[in-house]
Amino acid sequence: MRSAISEQPQRPLFAAGGNIYGRFCTLMRKLPVVYLTKQEHVYDSALLLPGMPVSDGVLPDIEYRLGEVGGRPALLTSLRLSSRGATLPHRLCTRGGALAGYDTLRLYRLEQTMREHGPGVEVKVEDWHLADSEEEQPFGGIALCDVEGCLALVGEVFADELRGWALVRVAGDRASSQTVVTYCRLYEDYTTEEALQRSAESYGGLTGVED
Repeated sequence: MRSAISEQPQRPLFAAGGNIYGRFCTLMRKLPVVYLTKQEHVYDSALLLPGMPVSDGVLPDIEYRLGEVGGRPALLTSLRLSSRGATLPHRLCTRGGALAGYDTLRLYRLEQTMREHGPGVEVKVEDWHLADSEEEQPFGGIALCDVEGCLALVGEVFADELRGWALVRVAGDRASSQTVVTYCRLYEDYTTEEALQRSAESYGGLTGVED
């Protein structure tokens, strides 16, 4: 069964306890501050930042980074592959592999867009249910391969400088804690002193504080 890309909202995978939105905001405080104008906020503008969280849970985290495999763009992961098994799904789930057969790997595809009223981020989600699939290529346009005993996702899409990626391990209501990797640097234009002044002016200017 091939996994399907979904553009429908997914239930947030912030299962470490407490208020979901509050936990998200706490994690976002570790990232650079960006300045949007009042109009951009009204139109729900968003920026793609490296390190932005997509999940927060109790399962072991997956380490990954953007790189290359044989000269092709790739997402290199820490997911171990067993030396046994005829297919990559088997090698992920058999003894010595990183996952269990009931696990799902959820791939987040994020894309930075520029709209009339400000920047936006489109999110698509693709699930690979390991128990249901013998697919060697479960994610659209992406090949899987073994790189020094670990899983790598390979495809030209990983070179796109307006896209970001996150890979989450899901098991029932549990998830790993994962963040976005991306080459996108558009957000840097919204971290400058000029961006701060532009944002402040849209709200009526900075308020001076008298001693």
